[in-house]
Amino acid sequence: MPTPRQVLVVEDDPFLCGMVGEILEGRGFVVHQAHTAEAALSLIDKHDPEALIVDLDLGHGPSGLDVIGALGNRIAEFGVLVLSNFPSASALSPGTVLPESVGYLMKRKISDPDEVVSALEAVLSDAVLARPNHSELVPAELSSLTPPQLELLRLIAMGYSNDMIARERNVTLRSVETMVNRLFTALGLSSDPRSNARVKAAMLYARTMGVPKAAST
Repeated sequence: MPTPRQVLVVEDDPFLCGMVGEILEGRGFVVHQAHTAEAALSLIDKHDPEALIVDLDLGHGPSGLDVIGALGNRIAEFGVLVLSNFPSASALSPGTVLPESVGYLMKRKISDPDEVVSALEAVLSDAVLARPNHSELVPAELSSLTPPQLELLRLIAMGYSNDMIARERNVTLRSVETMVNRLFTALGLSSDPRSNARVKAAMLYARTMGVPKAAST
């Protein structure tokens, strides 16, 4: 059974945020919600979602564009769909430029669940196409992992500590610890304190994907 895809909805209007969340949950997605840019970035680190739906106007403080900009090169890891009252991306305020990979949806279309899901699936497809073919390159034992989880497993197999991963990925140590725990759960590794899940994970990667080059110290 495939792992449910996780989506973060970033919208300062709780009603609209909840509405989008209900639509996606009804279609089998796992949904997380944030009402501010700060909360969004924290939840991205914590939950490592496959997709983001981001309102450009988040009221006072940083905007949806700031959320997208803060991701930097990591933007390629996500399917990103922006929400706005403007009729199209080309009608946005002068100087507002969205990355090519980002999709666009008018807020008035949120009332149509099919429009929301179709737009989200489109950006998810583009994100998948931008990566190596996951199903062809990854052995069966690791096929349930998302591409970010597979990358995390590779770093663990290379000998990276959680602190090294946090610095490499420019995220907090706590978020790495959360992602590592989620990875071990996805792999079905024992939480028995007498065993070492990190060693088991590294051995699994080495057995299925080959031995990666060791991390430098």
